[in-house]
Amino acid sequence: MRLDAALDQMERARTHERLAQAYVVKAPPRSIGRSFADALIASLMCEAEVRPCGTCRGCRQLAQGSHPDVHEVEPTLRSRQIDVDAIRRLQKPVYQTAYFHGWKVGVIRSADRMTLNAANAFLKTLEEPPPKTLFLLLTDKPYDMLPTITSRCQSLSLDEEAQALGKWQSLLLEIVESDVGGGASRSAGPLTLGIAKSDRIMALMKLVRAEIEDEVKEETQHEDITEEACKARVSSRYRESRADLMLAMLLWYRDCLVLAVGGDRTLLAYREREAMQRSYADMLGERGLLNCVATVEGMQDRMEKNLPENVVLSYGLSRIGLLEDVAARKHS
Repeated sequence: MRLDAALDQMERARTHERLAQAYVVKAPPRSIGRSFADALIASLMCEAEVRPCGTCRGCRQLAQGSHPDVHEVEPTLRSRQIDVDAIRRLQKPVYQTAYFHGWKVGVIRSADRMTLNAANAFLKTLEEPPPKTLFLLLTDKPYDMLPTITSRCQSLSLDEEAQALGKWQSLLLEIVESDVGGGASRSAGPLTLGIAKSDRIMALMKLVRAEIEDEVKEETQHEDITEEACKARVSSRYRESRADLMLAMLLWYRDCLVLAVGGDRTLLAYREREAMQRSYADMLGERGLLNCVATVEGMQDRMEKNLPENVVLSYGLSRIGLLEDVAARKHS
């Protein structure tokens, strides 16, 4: 379901007082899940007739990140897990009376990262939910969650994909597309070109991490939070953003594969890039593109296993560069 359609559905449910107590929101890229949660919360907490107004007490406090009826947990351990103490910190305020006598919202980011004890503790909340409280469980891996939790929640699957592209994903694709199938791969060599692209993507990821660090620093300046927990929050969000970047890259090659096999053009994530992708698809062919897709998937998997990013990127992009170089020579 597209983001705008999902929000319209939730607004109708709110208007007719049919909101469920909890929703598992599946959203690759994960930034879409966060956008959905932010927009829905803005509508719930607004005190005006036309929502969100941006000026009422609820909207102002949301903008400042200090709304007393909105509570959020995310992985705060170096293991990237949500422990039972974090869930208990969420449970305490939602069972109290709402400050503004309206909705209370609990958001669990990366809900699939709850430990077994944390999941069981949250399950008790779902079994005896507090009144007028909404829980949003954001994840891109709902199959890693306890079935007893997902069975008690409504499910929403968001599929914005390319429509979610932000500045970082756009910059990443510019790097991926640079010298694709061009003469640089032959003159410099696929290994050199792969390392050069890797360096540029590493520089991009460094900027992403710096932005997240600034964001977390601003959020936590009034929170009682340890330095270790703060670093873990940064690490968790960075991994989410990195996963979104790798998904953007994967979708680029997937689009090329769709064009190579004569697939449905409506499946394309980046329709504005179709001319370049079609040329690339003609050059590399179905087999070569399948290898590219498998290489990007392998890069994702290795990063999740904590292998050094620069090594993973250099190896993967050099391999893709070699595939391009061989295909370009045959194509010329």
